[in-house]
Amino acid sequence: MGLFHFKPDERSLLRKMALMVYARFEIPYVKLNYFILRGPYRSRIGRLLFSPLVYLNVALMLGLGQHGKVMTGEELASYLDGMDSNLLIAVGSCRCRLGTRACDCSMKSDITIKTGAAIYKGFFKEDYELIDKEKAKELIRNFNKQGLVPMIYAFCIAGGSFTSFVICNCCKHSCIPILAQKIAGVHVFDPGDYLAYVDKEKCKGCGECIEVCQFDARRIKDGKLEVDPLACYGCGACALNCPNNATIMVKRPEKLRKIQNSRLKSFWRHEHYEVN
Repeated sequence: MGLFHFKPDERSLLRKMALMVYARFEIPYVKLNYFILRGPYRSRIGRLLFSPLVYLNVALMLGLGQHGKVMTGEELASYLDGMDSNLLIAVGSCRCRLGTRACDCSMKSDITIKTGAAIYKGFFKEDYELIDKEKAKELIRNFNKQGLVPMIYAFCIAGGSFTSFVICNCCKHSCIPILAQKIAGVHVFDPGDYLAYVDKEKCKGCGECIEVCQFDARRIKDGKLEVDPLACYGCGACALNCPNNATIMVKRPEKLRKIQNSRLKSFWRHEHYEVN
């Protein structure tokens, strides 16, 4: 959908029309992807049969239509603070959880913004509720504390137009982008600007942070926590839940970010992903 307009911005009529179509058909789209990834794609024959469909989907929709980036709850709070005071925000049911019914995580966690909020609130009046910035920041921080991954998505990214429309709060059970990246190895979202670091002297090996890590990037070795930097996407949930303050978030090395992205099948190349 991003193919037909060079660098569409928030005022783009084509972008708005494309987002309206996407919003209408998002649930069946989620169901189809979940069926493929959790069903036939798990076998060798299934991958052989469905890989062309998966790659076409990624190339046309996730590769050029929308793309995401992991951020900490505090980063997203700052992002929202930097927007206009009259920013339109609406919260409703997570489309992935609504479509898959695969987990018992918080359902009302789909925080749409700007044109996204206008469209989703307009189409799904009973589901979406208008909220202000402070409420949105409170929700994001609470979801992050619960272990959900704050992810911001841009829509219609042709020409490098990274105009945001939704802040998702994802989990490894229902989130189609996380499942697609993990199971099919396709590049649908970027790691965040931060990386979890563990102070071994403070770590007591309690394992609290392991329970909330949606990327399975942590393990206990010799009684201390270890982080796999290639698996960590920098959501910050581990740092929020460490009872001993042993985990902190540090700047992600640029070399590591490039390695993480290069390990995935990318249908859209970029040097750095900054959402507007």
